[in-house]
Amino acid sequence: MSVVQQLSDLAAAIAEEMQQRRSALEAEPLELETRKREIGEELRATDLGRERLSHFQVKIDGEYQCPNCWVRDDVRTPLTSIELDGKEEFFRCGKCGCEARVDWPDK
Repeated sequence: MSVVQQLSDLAAAIAEEMQQRRSALEAEPLELETRKREIGEELRATDLGRERLSHFQVKIDGEYQCPNCWVRDDVRTPLTSIELDGKEEFFRCGKCGCEARVDWPDK
């Protein structure tokens, strides 16, 4: 193969590589817009979480409530209690899996 042909083939390969890179670059603004929307939604969720915290009820009708379900999703979910010993209790949410270990200072 001649030098002219080899350099022409190399130029064609470089142009093809650049075209493939262009396709990837063209997709990036769409991905950035999607990520920008996701970040905006997360920011709004953090604001809602702060607001929900101010209305969190630890106990409703004698049942301890899951703080995760309430603060994140505005959902009241009772916690399941598992007593570990006389001074410590373990709580788990059946909906989201949130877990908490509580020390009872007055026991």
